Amino acid sequence: MREAHHLNIIAIQRGKSTLPIEAKTILKSGDILLVMARAEDAALESIQDMLSILPAGEWQQEYLSTPDMKLIEAAIAPRSHLAGQTLRDIHFKQKFDSKVLAIWRRGRSIRTRLADLTLEFGDGLLLQGAKKSLNLLQTEPGLILLAESATITRMTVRGWLTLTIMVLTLSLAVIFPDHIAEIMLSGAIVMVLAQAMSMDQAYRAIDWRSLFLVAGMLPVGVALNKTGASALFAKLILAHLGSVGNMALLAGFIFLTVSLTQIINGAAAVTVIAPVAIATAQQVGMNPRSVAMAVALAASMAFISPLGHSVNVMVMGAGGYTFKDYARVGIPLTILLVLILLIILPILMPLN
Repeated sequence: MREAHHLNIIAIQRGKSTLPIEAKTILKSGDILLVMARAEDAALESIQDMLSILPAGEWQQEYLSTPDMKLIEAAIAPRSHLAGQTLRDIHFKQKFDSKVLAIWRRGRSIRTRLADLTLEFGDGLLLQGAKKSLNLLQTEPGLILLAESATITRMTVRGWLTLTIMVLTLSLAVIFPDHIAEIMLSGAIVMVLAQAMSMDQAYRAIDWRSLFLVAGMLPVGVALNKTGASALFAKLILAHLGSVGNMALLAGFIFLTVSLTQIINGAAAVTVIAPVAIATAQQVGMNPRSVAMAVALAASMAFISPLGHSVNVMVMGAGGYTFKDYARVGIPLTILLVLILLIILPILMPLN
């Protein structure tokens, strides 16, 4: 069907059950096929001697997603290796055991001839696959999973235990902020020991891309301090901005951090800028903690570009947004938040 007639079969209804979509599935008389195609598609005419096109209402929508078959949404991540390739090139069906039903791109849905369509950054994919397909998709760094078919969940004893551990962990982190790393790690270990989650679930919950990015950038921050590069950059900044005042210096570091956050991970931006900002603050007599807090908060203002945060990419494909849309909304929002930061931060954490 797919190779010869360019028809995408997404479900087979046999009686009151839905069959898994496999090439080896043997069709029987009376089977109802849900086919993804355009009404005017010439391929439909070529199969009329084999299949009868049923009137609307013969297909029951609830058979599209069953306990054995899930609908999953995903987006092509920034700098994904999948961009520039087709589904046929990457053997998507064989690799992830799931079928691409449609691709949402720049405000329109593409539903036919998907195998040879070149994927682009920000594309939203509607996928159909078994529950094990979800586990396979979660291991692909080039995809951001948005959601799967909604299921009804009920709170169990394990659920209440998980909630209790989480609330206790967060409470201790607030009370003892100097030991937040140890508290969070202990909370995760208790989750596993209490069997509230398995080691596999804990492993999948880690954003390994961000972890390795920050781990790779931390030595850069250490090197800036050890080699004296932070002090050198601080002197250069002071030579040009030292006479404009502490508030102008603070605004400059905020602007630099916000700009860098639009293209790389915010945590990585902090590891590069924070050492220079702290060294500069120490040389002019500013409170280093205030400057470090300003840089940390500025690193969360990733609104101007979809590259700044994975959440931006999630809504880009689903909403049909473009880079221009992010800039149109993100620039005013960033300016507003920077002004609020410049007003409130010196009050809560004086600069001198």
